[in-house]
Amino acid sequence: MTVYQGTLFVACDSGICYSSDNFQTWHIASDGLPGAKRVDDISVIGDTVYAQLHAGGIVKRNISEFNIVIPDDIGVYNASSPRSDSIYITNCDNGVSIIPKAIIGNLSGNNHSNPFEVRCEIRLDNIVVYSDTLQDTIGAYGSHTLTFSPYVVSPYTFDDALSNRYYVKNLTSLRVIIPMATTLVIRTLRL
Repeated sequence: MTVYQGTLFVACDSGICYSSDNFQTWHIASDGLPGAKRVDDISVIGDTVYAQLHAGGIVKRNISEFNIVIPDDIGVYNASSPRSDSIYITNCDNGVSIIPKAIIGNLSGNNHSNPFEVRCEIRLDNIVVYSDTLQDTIGAYGSHTLTFSPYVVSPYTFDDALSNRYYVKNLTSLRVIIPMATTLVIRTLRL
């Protein structure tokens, strides 16, 4: 047995068994294995799976031939306030609604029917004020937009001199002042 980027590969009597979702679902990959498909040993070197057959011989398959989801966190996408000066100011009656979205694309020819996580965070002054996680699946070469639940900026007065965020109540509307340090953080997965 061997692990490759979070996917467990096991040699078995039916070929190569693998699981990429913490052992919830097991798949058997025996296509391309000649004759008796019993595998005695398995290892992964680079992007190649090597299987020692019980009947003799070693076969190899590229990891891309397996229909698996290998989660790969592509990092953080930051979207700062949409102005070049120090603050972004908007007026509204009931607070500001921010609706985060993420575009998910699959450049491979494999369908990814096992759900994977896509997470979005909004931070103010490095404090997470919003976090939402969605489960998603995607077809071969597919692309679509995920829409997270809205984040409504809470109307309250914050007069801490050490903080860059504060809210001021006008006569008829709420004036929300968001500093440039405000970031929309989207963590997503590459398939």
